[in-house]
Amino acid sequence: MRDEEKIEEQIQQLVKANEALRAQIAEHKRTEEQLRLREERLVGIIETIASGITIVDREGYFLFVNAAAERILGLSRNELINRSYRDPAWKRSTVDGKPLPEQDHPFVRVMKAGQPVYNVEYSVERPDGTRVIISVNAAPLRDAEGAITGVVSSITDITERKRVEEELRRKQLELTDFFENAVIGLLWIGPEGYILRANRAQLDLLGYAPEEYIGHHIAEFHVDPETPGDILQRLARNETLRNYEARLRRKDGSVKQVLIDSNVLREDGKFTHARCFIRDITERKRAEEQLRRQNEYLIALHDTTLQLMNRLEVDSVLEAIVARAAALINTPHGFIRLIKPGDVETLQRVGIGIYSAFANSRIKVSEGLVGRVLQTGQLLMVDDYRTWPDRLPDPARDIFHAVIGVPLKSGTEVIGVLGLAHLEEGRTFGNNEIELLNRFAALASIALDNARLYTAVQQELAERRRAEAQLKESLKEKEVLLKEIHHRVKNNLQIISSLLDLQSDYVQDPKALELFKESQNRVKSMALIHEKLYQSKNLAQTDFAEYIRDLTAHLFESYRVSSDTISLRMRLKSAPIGIDTAIPCGLIINELISNSLRHAFPKGRRGEIRIDLHPDREDTFILVIRDNGVGFPEDLDFRNTESLGLQLVTSLIKQLNGTIELDKNAGTTFKITFPQLGADRT
Repeated sequence: MRDEEKIEEQIQQLVKANEALRAQIAEHKRTEEQLRLREERLVGIIETIASGITIVDREGYFLFVNAAAERILGLSRNELINRSYRDPAWKRSTVDGKPLPEQDHPFVRVMKAGQPVYNVEYSVERPDGTRVIISVNAAPLRDAEGAITGVVSSITDITERKRVEEELRRKQLELTDFFENAVIGLLWIGPEGYILRANRAQLDLLGYAPEEYIGHHIAEFHVDPETPGDILQRLARNETLRNYEARLRRKDGSVKQVLIDSNVLREDGKFTHARCFIRDITERKRAEEQLRRQNEYLIALHDTTLQLMNRLEVDSVLEAIVARAAALINTPHGFIRLIKPGDVETLQRVGIGIYSAFANSRIKVSEGLVGRVLQTGQLLMVDDYRTWPDRLPDPARDIFHAVIGVPLKSGTEVIGVLGLAHLEEGRTFGNNEIELLNRFAALASIALDNARLYTAVQQELAERRRAEAQLKESLKEKEVLLKEIHHRVKNNLQIISSLLDLQSDYVQDPKALELFKESQNRVKSMALIHEKLYQSKNLAQTDFAEYIRDLTAHLFESYRVSSDTISLRMRLKSAPIGIDTAIPCGLIINELISNSLRHAFPKGRRGEIRIDLHPDREDTFILVIRDNGVGFPEDLDFRNTESLGLQLVTSLIKQLNGTIELDKNAGTTFKITFPQLGADRT
């Protein structure tokens, strides 16, 4: 009985042990399942992260790689597993392209030191030839006893980051190079006005060393005390400065005129610094001032030329030459002395100011300022006449201070001297005035030559009329002479036109250029009259209808107007007109047609200009010039305007003893009625 109880007890113990074992097996399975799930989650995480993860055994062979590692290293997982990191399929180098030493590889460093390494950067050439730059963090794997069994690494592709960093570095170098080596001045200033940074061009502009300029307030370098405050106030209001003119003082005390462009850099709304660009315009300002003075001289010269060309009497021309020359250089004292071949003395024909006291006085051709100019044929200027060794021994002339003599020529022959003087102490003739007088003398010589020719012609004509009955045989010779005179006058006018054309090449101002062009057209209109006269059988009159056709053709060509844009319609009755009527009438037509071509058809507008000429009654003509352009300004009185052309028209109408009417309906129409002037009547 006792044995059975023992057996039963043992059976119960075995049952309990079996149940305990079954419970242990179930718990073990649950633990294994949990471990499996954890491994799957871990693998899932590793597979989805952007960094490459690798596990290498202690011999350097890959045991595990994730998807990111496959992409970065350029091989599939099957190609990587059991492959050594030393495989020559990967060519490793430093970031700057040098071979990577074996001892610098992350695996070798971890195995040698037994410690993690971080941010090891190097370049890998993948089997397909492409290169990537990677950053590696590596740590040792250890067994239960602490022995290293392998290395786990995270790999990040930093190729794009390195490219961006290199691009940023390159741009920073470019910006630094741009700032330091820019050809204009660059500087940064803080909100209080202190200079934070300046480039070499700015330092050179003002002549300072860096330590003498950087760190100083901008007010120390500005000539005008109000300028720095104005600049800082505008920048504080977040204004952008453009072409701000200022004057800066150099270290040597000289002044530079500059243009400043500046704006503010703000961070989180706070003024950090202003960037300033400084351009030196000192030379430009000097050139602009010189050009302004030159333009004033040229405009005055242009006006003077027109005044001279309208005069034909010798005495009138001489008086105009002295008066206009004196006005050009702002002095009231001047004279003209003339000489003829064989003369031993010069005669003062005209004198103004102090020289009026020497009217009709004679001086030997070898003496004084006039004598020197006659001998050399060149301009002569004396700064102080009282101390000049060759001055005339006349106490009355000791009042002169600065004097100048300019030759008047007929061709290459000196026929006279134009003289001017300043009486004020210290006043002299500037280079611009000397150049202007040389140019003026050339034009004055032509005007004087024309007047002498005209006088000679008038004398010849008078002689011809007195001897006409007895000297019919010589009439042909006189006609030839008159033709030659008209030809020479035309040629001289052409020379004037050419001189104006050459002079206009030195003019930059568009208004001055327009004035020169208008003058050329006026001279051309006068030259065309003389050309028609010497080509005509009747030397006293010309066919004015034919003249109008030629003049309008020249004006259309001068203003480069196409007949496709502006058409010209003319109804012209044959009208023989003499020179005294033809020249002013031709100038009137020139001004009115030029005015229509310039102003009536803006921006390529198409239109028509009409010219009608017909006799009204005996020795009276009606000239009508009309256009269908934009019309004459309603508020402009053509008889009282600053326009030189319309002033000239009004003056010439009076010279013709004619009348002019303006109709502003449907464009602009001028109706001019004029008689043949007395000398032109047949």
